[in-house]
Amino acid sequence: MTLFRKSKSKGDLQQEFQTTVRFLDDSEPIQLSFTKETTGQFVLDKVCETLNLLEKDYFGLRYVDAEKQRHWLDPTKTVYRQLK
Repeated sequence: MTLFRKSKSKGDLQQEFQTTVRFLDDSEPIQLSFTKETTGQFVLDKVCETLNLLEKDYFGLRYVDAEKQRHWLDPTKTVYRQLK
């Protein structure tokens, strides 16, 4: 997942961020918007909804940090905290 800042206001608590989700099978990536309070579970739910997946328990999301290390997205933590 790639993180992009969408709004430029630093003081705005509802600041939105844009991320691109790429799939292992090289199918069409999807764009998702989220705020600082959005959890990893919300993102996973949106991805599963887009792909029409019913069994969410078998899937997860990974991201690559600035040092090119791969990490699993924790569904209980905010996406912003994990990707910053």
